[in-house]
Amino acid sequence: MKKYVPNLRMALRLGAICAMTMLGIPQSAHAATPAADHDAAKPRLNMAAPDTALLTPTGGRLAVTQHIAPQKSEAGQAIEFVIPGDASNLQMDAPGNTIIRWDSLPYVIQPTSAHSRTRQNVENERALLVARLATIKARLAVWQAQTAQAGAQELEQRQNLMGQQMPALAREQEEAQKRLRLVEQELAQMPGAANVGKLVTVTLAGHPEKDIQINYSYDLSSCGWQPVYEFNARPNMKSGDMVDVHMLAEVWQFSGMDWKGTAVTLATLGYGPREPEPLPRWIVGTPAPTPKPQPRAAAGSAAKNARAADAAPVMLSATPPQVESAAPVLADTDSLYASWTLSAKGMPEGRFHLEITSDTWKTPLQWLARPSDGDNRVWLLCKYDLPQTRAWPAGTARFSVDGQSIGNGVFRPKSGNAELFFGADPRVSVHTTIDSSKQGETGFINTSKTWTGAWTYTITNRHDREIRVKVERPAPMVANDNITVTYNDKPKSTVDNKEHMIFWDVDVAAHGKAVIEHEITISSPEKLPLLPDVP
Repeated sequence: MKKYVPNLRMALRLGAICAMTMLGIPQSAHAATPAADHDAAKPRLNMAAPDTALLTPTGGRLAVTQHIAPQKSEAGQAIEFVIPGDASNLQMDAPGNTIIRWDSLPYVIQPTSAHSRTRQNVENERALLVARLATIKARLAVWQAQTAQAGAQELEQRQNLMGQQMPALAREQEEAQKRLRLVEQELAQMPGAANVGKLVTVTLAGHPEKDIQINYSYDLSSCGWQPVYEFNARPNMKSGDMVDVHMLAEVWQFSGMDWKGTAVTLATLGYGPREPEPLPRWIVGTPAPTPKPQPRAAAGSAAKNARAADAAPVMLSATPPQVESAAPVLADTDSLYASWTLSAKGMPEGRFHLEITSDTWKTPLQWLARPSDGDNRVWLLCKYDLPQTRAWPAGTARFSVDGQSIGNGVFRPKSGNAELFFGADPRVSVHTTIDSSKQGETGFINTSKTWTGAWTYTITNRHDREIRVKVERPAPMVANDNITVTYNDKPKSTVDNKEHMIFWDVDVAAHGKAVIEHEITISSPEKLPLLPDVP
């Protein structure tokens, strides 16, 4: 008996027919013209590449100029053009002509870009694999079907054929399923292509005989850009510390076409609300509300929650105070929003990166410690005054030290200054020791008049160079004039009342140590609910 080898084309056709039959689709449906196709006799229209494109992090504004031959309509003459399906805020004018009205209908777009064609090829492969699996399933069902009228000889022949065909079909099914999973993963990672656009019909007054110039622009959400930064710190004890800076633009456009000859400009975007809040009312003479007494259990719970707050400063007040709400490009920084125009015109459909600027900041690296009983890390950072002639929009950033990746974050300049953290320095640490002989309070916790705390911070430097470490600690926020805070520190600390912190700038010798002795005393002539738990 000859071994039966299924023909792939027939198998795919059978699978497609099976799939269409199960879905209730007539076999002639594949030849039907889509409803969005306005007239099969007319030549297909393609979208026109924009002359200019202004991209922001949230989308783009595209402007097009076309010369289109008019067609007769009931109200006069009409012209037609196609725009992407997600286009909005369409505006237009026809110099020398009067626009009576315009409307739009869905319109099937023929893929013209390499990205769209690639995605369509992958989608076609997926459809073939689905049909192939349907064919295999149908053939397996035929082989596995039981025939009640079959005789013994026919059943024996069926079993022999099944033994020959079933393993091959099972392997074919497994390979098709594996390939289908890979294709679906590929489709999931590919941004969706624009398959349906809008056919815009513009009705004009009169009967112009020559091509009409139409200028139109629209907003597009499937394009945009965002800044991406790369910061690489290079500690160097001989030539000085440096930070390599690269500002990149991640640009994307999925309009369904390649932008050929388009002048592309990248612009920053305003942040925050569009308009200010109304002025608050100033009411004089309203008595302040009297605070209600808290139950003992609730007060204990509030004290427990306050002690659990990790980085909150020590609050010293019977009533807490209110908290206040809180590449090859041409740059243009003279406008309201900074912008960069690509020197090379055109942009293919897809996603890519280009470099906007690169620089090397020669600035000393700094070390910062915020010690606590469970944290001995010392952080590496740099501060730099940004050049005012360049724009530095906020964006994602990658940080590294000597080329070794530290992590990702967000770069957000403040008042023209950059503060960059490069993780904890493994060669520098700070150890915290509580001086229990000096710790304590006079009286009970909730009725104390005086409270004292004392700590020793030991900083260890394992570098071959001397470094300066800034040690920061929270300062009590005194909200009652009767409370006094005194420090007895060696070396003497500096108090920053604006930031509610105290700090030391300590020089630590190469392979050496430095010690800070910190002591604070809080006192009051009245019994106030002082919380001795210090963050």
